[in-house]
Amino acid sequence: MSFDPEAVREFERDSWNRAATMYEGSFATASRLFVESLLDAVEVAAGMRVLDVCCGTGIGAGAAEARGAHVTGLDFSAGMLDVARRHYPDVTFEAGDAEVLPCGDGEFDVVFSNFGIHHVPRPSMVLKEIHRVLRPGR
Repeated sequence: MSFDPEAVREFERDSWNRAATMYEGSFATASRLFVESLLDAVEVAAGMRVLDVCCGTGIGAGAAEARGAHVTGLDFSAGMLDVARRHYPDVTFEAGDAEVLPCGDGEFDVVFSNFGIHHVPRPSMVLKEIHRVLRPGR
């Protein structure tokens, strides 16, 4: 049996689409606990251009926006993005693939992911893309 990244991607997308409406009352209660520490670690501050990769229901993106950052949340699950847009209407949320970020080189001051990268088929590709879209020197 060989590794099929597209099968993994479809499995994850389908799973998150099904889980989206229940996520806030389940795993989000745990993942929410780490958001402020994560944003502190990557030094999110007012005025920064920030990308939340695999943003899910937007908890991290919403917290970064509350700090005054200009935030884009990216996820491949339409269900999760629907929840995110309802909870954080001032944040820009886009559908997209973390392995091929639909962003320009050096577009963001900060890129983070709260419990997301381990859900993609090829995490090393995501990390290369994050490096590409980060402003040089970050």
